[in-house]
Amino acid sequence: MKLNYVASILIGLFLFAITSAFTTSEINKETDILGTWSFDAPYAPYEYSKGKMIFEKKDGKLTGTVKMDYYNIEVLDLKKDNNKVTFGINVENEYVSMELEFNGNEFKGKANYSEGTLDLSGKKEN
Repeated sequence: MKLNYVASILIGLFLFAITSAFTTSEINKETDILGTWSFDAPYAPYEYSKGKMIFEKKDGKLTGTVKMDYYNIEVLDLKKDNNKVTFGINVENEYVSMELEFNGNEFKGKANYSEGTLDLSGKKEN
């Protein structure tokens, strides 16, 4: 009887540990891009070549803003799949689709618009 009690406790602890690991993993997947990221797009026109991307969670939903020079642009159609993030922004009536791949505190990606594709990269600020 004592053995069944100990086995029950061990099984309970094991299930708790597994559940905690999956929950923590899911939380990290949602929050690993949250914060402010500085970026460089060296081949973009000067006013668009540097800026910040800010990703937040508002009302349980992942949102974002891109800041460049005097622009403060809301991110559209934001999607995150593991370490890949896609979204669009409207810059002077031009839709620009962004494809980013995050690796720790850095990312690399591409900005696609009507005149071609530009490389960009960045680092997390906070």
